[in-house]
Amino acid sequence: SATPSVETYYLAKEQKLHLLELPTRVENQKLPSTRVSDLRKAREMKFLGAPLMKAVEDRLRKREQVILFLNRRGFSPHVYCENCGHVFRCTNCDITLTFHRRARQLICHYCGYVEPPPDLCPRCGDERVAFAGFGTEKIETVIGEHFPGAVVVRMDTDTVKRRTAVAEILSDFARGRIDILIGTQIVSKGLHFPNVTLVGVVNADIALNFPDFRAAERTFNLITQVSGRAGRGTKGGEVIIQTYNPAHYAIQTARMQDYQEFFIREIAHRRALRYPPFCRVVRLVFRGQDEGEVLRAAEQVQGFIREQAPPVFSLLGPSLCPISRIKKNHRAHLIIKLERVGPIQQVLVRCQELMRGMRNVYLEIDIDPMSML
Repeated sequence: SATPSVETYYLAKEQKLHLLELPTRVENQKLPSTRVSDLRKAREMKFLGAPLMKAVEDRLRKREQVILFLNRRGFSPHVYCENCGHVFRCTNCDITLTFHRRARQLICHYCGYVEPPPDLCPRCGDERVAFAGFGTEKIETVIGEHFPGAVVVRMDTDTVKRRTAVAEILSDFARGRIDILIGTQIVSKGLHFPNVTLVGVVNADIALNFPDFRAAERTFNLITQVSGRAGRGTKGGEVIIQTYNPAHYAIQTARMQDYQEFFIREIAHRRALRYPPFCRVVRLVFRGQDEGEVLRAAEQVQGFIREQAPPVFSLLGPSLCPISRIKKNHRAHLIIKLERVGPIQQVLVRCQELMRGMRNVYLEIDIDPMSML
């Protein structure tokens, strides 16, 4: 992997895993040149800065291909009333609805709830309903309008629902029938197209702003992976990273394609806050349809763990999860940080037994969770 997990690389540095390195690209290809575009300076279109648009125009003139990466689908992820401030949210989840213009629907990306786009605000009756933010569908629309002679295709889960859709799009791209490919994480890995000389990361901050200790790592990984799609031929390549946080170490080390420097910076944060690899994490997620019952169950289990568990551990919570409701289920979690999981395993088993008496609340135990949402 060009982006091994921090925990894995730490074990390799500690000689607990054997490290094998490939310091050069295949056929000694040069890495693409990479630069950061500060979105705070964007003028006309707040999400497509002048450096990226000029670079796209230059590649089209040279008959070269472009990949634009944005890990957010839909047209607008935030729909609200400009008069009273009402935000359109899912009835089942603690999530804003995303407007999909082609489907003419507001959709929840967690439970699939759908409702038609509003003409009037349901709270105050005002007509000033605004569609804010941007996803791949909006980028496709704007790029298509700005470069009317280019063939622009979007590849995300909305456009590749047919089993053969991915293969068809990539085949057309390989044959030069597509000038600009816009996509989510689908386009970030494993693609080899020598005529792609420009990759644009439309917004590098989406993963960076998640309330998760792995946010910087995910950001670095995604940028590094999608950057590898550029410059895979003799023409070389360029990557432009758009961000509102140009000084952040995850952005700067990704710009330099410097995993070693990223690791040094990230491991210092992990050590200071005692997160993996300097501890193990156990996450207990409680969910049920009554928020009060969920919190009471979490507090009861917290007390039980404090009584039964060995003294050398850190217990955080209970608190509502960052996404506090999904599919009509309220969610709370407890976070346990400890040196080894072994001494607490029997306590976790007894926690499950304790929860059997609480029929309206379900407990999920996640050891070394990959997401804290």
